[in-house]
Amino acid sequence: ASRKGLLFGLSGVMAFGLTLPATRLAVASLDPVFVGLGRAAVAAFPAALLLFLTRQRLPTRDQWKRLGIVVLGVIIGFPISIGWAMQRVDASHGGVVLGLLPLATACAAFLRAGETPSRRFWLCSLAGSATVSPTQPAKLSKPRSVIPTPPAWPSYTKTVGSPVGKCRLVER
Repeated sequence: ASRKGLLFGLSGVMAFGLTLPATRLAVASLDPVFVGLGRAAVAAFPAALLLFLTRQRLPTRDQWKRLGIVVLGVIIGFPISIGWAMQRVDASHGGVVLGLLPLATACAAFLRAGETPSRRFWLCSLAGSATVSPTQPAKLSKPRSVIPTPPAWPSYTKTVGSPVGKCRLVER
């Protein structure tokens, strides 16, 4: 069972690794908003079908509110920001920014939800982030859009939109 989980995890990581190069290719000829929302629409169809076929209950009113916040970051903000960023930087640079995302998510969980990971976790996270952050200097290419989008926006929107623990901002 654990080997099967590892294989699923590895396949997910490998598929996600193709996100930036594929997005970079797509935004060369398509609008980044179309590409970003298209990703969400393509993913929504099999997800909705699976929920329907397994006869899952609809979310409660409180869950709908939380899902709305997640949608803003994960379904809208992250993919659109990735599209805008891939118009300006190489996919390898974007990969470095996304490589810092787990640490950013851990920081958000610590600051917003009061979670306290172990010192070992923080040391490993910082060590991992330190190995990828200096590898790619920011090389901004000529922007093709009038909306300025820093390459770090995808990390920010993904972190803010992630449902980390019991988010105080969401529960109020």
